[in-house]
Amino acid sequence: VENGAKWTQGYFLRSFHAKLQQQSGRNSSSTRNNAVTFEDFAEWYTEGGYTVAPWLELLDLSKFLSLLPENCESSDGRKASGDGSGEHVPPKPSLPPAVNRVHPSEVLFTFPLANHQSLVVLREDAAYVRTVVTQLGLLSFSCEEIWSSLYKYVRNNPPYWQNSSSTSTAASQRNKTNGSGKCTDVDQATFVEAVDSLVNPSRGKKKKQQSQRDESISRVTLKNFFSSFDLEQVDRVAVNQLMGGLSLLCGGKKSTKLAFSFGLFDGRSATDKRKRGQESQSLNEKELFLFFRSFLIVMFSCCKQSLDLSAEDVSRFISETANMVANDVVMYQWNTRRTERVDFDNFGEWYNKGGFEIAPWLELLDLKKWVLLDGPIDAPSQGETRDGAPSTPSRQHHDEFENSPSRDDLPDNKSQKNEDTSGDDAAAASTDARHSSDNNEGT
Repeated sequence: VENGAKWTQGYFLRSFHAKLQQQSGRNSSSTRNNAVTFEDFAEWYTEGGYTVAPWLELLDLSKFLSLLPENCESSDGRKASGDGSGEHVPPKPSLPPAVNRVHPSEVLFTFPLANHQSLVVLREDAAYVRTVVTQLGLLSFSCEEIWSSLYKYVRNNPPYWQNSSSTSTAASQRNKTNGSGKCTDVDQATFVEAVDSLVNPSRGKKKKQQSQRDESISRVTLKNFFSSFDLEQVDRVAVNQLMGGLSLLCGGKKSTKLAFSFGLFDGRSATDKRKRGQESQSLNEKELFLFFRSFLIVMFSCCKQSLDLSAEDVSRFISETANMVANDVVMYQWNTRRTERVDFDNFGEWYNKGGFEIAPWLELLDLKKWVLLDGPIDAPSQGETRDGAPSTPSRQHHDEFENSPSRDDLPDNKSQKNEDTSGDDAAAASTDARHSSDNNEGT
């Protein structure tokens, strides 16, 4: 209670003082003191404070009582319904039937999303993630290894719409927005072949024998993974967004995955960075949105909860939550530094100072917190898998960002001069980043 009150107070005062400075800058003759009026508090709450302290809504007793099921009887036999005012009591937001049907002991985590929605992780969801990780065999690879192989393959195998002379009008329209460099669009067939060729090397090489059935399951899983990102169903997804999602299923620590994925979404060219004197990776609000969304897409696709939701609802929950978190990061950055672009150090600071409450689902980048069944799930040696999962972590625990990453921990480091680096150069840059990451745990 003490920590929660201090955290909320600190968040309010930062916003309040930032607004005071803004007002004094516009009106140098202002005699306004630093005393907080109720109007100041109300303005803060209306403009976004309700996302910081949503529990203040429970001061409205009708909202508290609405949490009870209909016709619920109290201990003295009386039925509880509303606050006696006769006003309409809003219904309690309900969880999907697939979640309501399970025993509470089967629920591992419940994470808050935007607009009073929740992401519910069940024990069977953890088992499903374990199955997917085993099928894909990505635990033996770091994010850098997968990105290097994927990016090189995409560069050397342009998608069909870039080579076809008989492209349809609709496809031609879509081609106008095709990304470049890390944001290059890729089709499903190319993506599946790129990842599958990494995890299932050519048959000429010595490797553990794998049945044709298992191999086909691996490809089907990759196709489903791609489809989760193909929101417009046009067989085109930016390769950096796919890699951001894949990082969740790779080996490595949460901090390492975040540092790596963060750099994937900096859409500026190396030339633009040099012109602005900004060599380090940084993201604007739109890029932060794509960064967060890539994780949420994979998390939702792995949870049974999504089975009872329409595709439109799933997409809306993901987009609204990613937008809410990105907006909060940018607002924090503006209030503290008066800049709109956020580097990874700034992001880590935001997370440690309360961001872990707004985006607690980022903890699921640590696979040990997904797979909570029997024993530890370690990265197997190349070509091997092993059973087991770690014990349940504290639901209130979050891993702080301990140190700032070196620039070499990020995917677009000095060895990779720009987004249009050749495949061989991208592989070399990724290898440099991996060696750096081995010596530095990242933030």
